Amino acid sequence: MKHAAVVVLVLLMSLSLRAAATDLQIKAWVDRNPVSVEDEFTYIVEISGKVRSLPEVQLPDFSAFYVLSGPNVSSSYQIINFEFSASQTYRVILQPRKTGEFTLGPAKVKFKGQTLQSEPVRVKVIQGPSRPRRSSPAAQSPSRSTQQQGRQGSQPNLSRAIQLKAIPTARSVYLGQQVTLSYKIYFRARIRDFDFVDHPETVGFWVEEYPLSGEATITREIVDGVQYNVAEIKRLALFPNKTGKLTIPPVTITV
Repeated sequence: MKHAAVVVLVLLMSLSLRAAATDLQIKAWVDRNPVSVEDEFTYIVEISGKVRSLPEVQLPDFSAFYVLSGPNVSSSYQIINFEFSASQTYRVILQPRKTGEFTLGPAKVKFKGQTLQSEPVRVKVIQGPSRPRRSSPAAQSPSRSTQQQGRQGSQPNLSRAIQLKAIPTARSVYLGQQVTLSYKIYFRARIRDFDFVDHPETVGFWVEEYPLSGEATITREIVDGVQYNVAEIKRLALFPNKTGKLTIPPVTITV
């Protein structure tokens, strides 16, 4: 009986620690990746939870970069159905010192006796065309109008701003076993509409299409340290009707 009591106590303690961790979330990302050695970019940390006050965030070491501005902090609070929640966002504008691959360590907070931390963020710095550069890294950031002119004069890289991925639930299955294939669009640019241009026949499978609701649900995911909006735009049920290595052909959309 004593042994059973110890096991129950350990389980209860474990559950209480997990519950405390879910009260608060912390995540970190950058607004672009890779970046040119002449570019500036923003490192962002967001902490949120169903709490009345948020702990202070311990930011990672930025010694591999020039710190041009920040940390700048913004906060928001909500009460929904008598439940209080808060969020806080830290932004630091950085500029690389040299080319290479660098890792920004996890951002950390102490909460209810625990240390919570974000995932580290890897930043790839490449040699590229320079933008107008301030006289020294410690100088003030350019005016809002200058920043807007720079954005308008530069062409966005659509291969990084918009991506289409086909994600199967499994890559090795038995004959006749169902595989669900989800087509998701990852985007950072504004998308008004899209259309499938080419959707070739999927050879080697029986195919059934799932009906999706008229309006896609937008979620957020961090890919290679950059946050994307994500929407599922098509979902198929595939049933292989022969054995061997089968290839699902690519599809094409216009946006």
